[in-house]
Amino acid sequence: MRGYADYDGLIVTTIKLEELPDGKTIEDLEDGDRVVFNEEDGNESSKVHFLKDIKQQRDRSGKASYRVYDATYVSPLKAAEIANAGYGNVFGKKSTPLFFVHGFSTEPGFVLQDIMPRALERLGKEKIHFPIPVIWPVYGSLMGYNTDQEKYTLKAGANLNALVNDLPNDLFPKKSLMCHSMGNHLVFNGACGVGLPDNPGGPPGDAPDVKWENIFLVAADIPNDVFAENPEPGEFGHKKKKAENMKATLVEGGKIFVIHHEGDVALQGSFTLNWGERLGRLGPSDIRPDFKDTIVTIDAKPYSDADDEADDWKMHSYQLETWACDIYNNAGETAGAKTPESQTECSIS
Repeated sequence: MRGYADYDGLIVTTIKLEELPDGKTIEDLEDGDRVVFNEEDGNESSKVHFLKDIKQQRDRSGKASYRVYDATYVSPLKAAEIANAGYGNVFGKKSTPLFFVHGFSTEPGFVLQDIMPRALERLGKEKIHFPIPVIWPVYGSLMGYNTDQEKYTLKAGANLNALVNDLPNDLFPKKSLMCHSMGNHLVFNGACGVGLPDNPGGPPGDAPDVKWENIFLVAADIPNDVFAENPEPGEFGHKKKKAENMKATLVEGGKIFVIHHEGDVALQGSFTLNWGERLGRLGPSDIRPDFKDTIVTIDAKPYSDADDEADDWKMHSYQLETWACDIYNNAGETAGAKTPESQTECSIS
């Protein structure tokens, strides 16, 4: 790891908090309280927290600890104030908070040290979206793919579902969501698939009580038939209900953008591991009639082909390429021109 993964900005995490101030419980925490979050394998909290002023712990030799971080607790009310302020007033307008959920094998240090500087630099050029990372515990190894997918994503997804149900929508009147890779699994199969309280293993309950302006599913490591009229009954299960729950979290006129790349090397491997095609590689296999006006498919290949300095040769971690940020920023203007029926090529004006 290069240097220390320190980050002053706002994050959301489903990782368990430790070393609380003396005499305090999670429920007693107040703005400014210093806490520790330790991203051990599966160290999942029963709640979701807002934090800022993240400092990677050092041992006596000054070496950075791999997964242990000091942080300042932020109440939902204060978090909303920070998120909604974004970059401040720009030409009389405020930015939209963009909550983004990372994928598999992405450590907090990588999010804070590598991803966030790029996110702030590239999204900060237009200042239309203000990035806020959603950090969940992962195994941190390619050997842990199935563990992350089958266990941690569902726990983190259930916690995110609980968070948005607890937060009044007027705290964050404007907000969008971006999910990358396995982060799509966390949101679609987890947050949108939480079971009814009296039947946790049964069909999903109601949609999470949240309203997004737009949802961006980038390099999605989920089945490519999740929006189909007749999806396969295998992987995930109850796909139609989960898709309906996702759609129900949009504001009126909001869109679900599916950004895919046929050359995605990571999702070629996922195809083999999961015995099924992935949404983020070839896009939707089919789109049910009641989703035709909601789903916007964007083929990323023309963009990456024109990019001489790609972030990832595997064509998987392109979620913060400049052209990807343009897609998020121009979502409202381009949605009508990029319905599944009309899109023939990629062109963001």
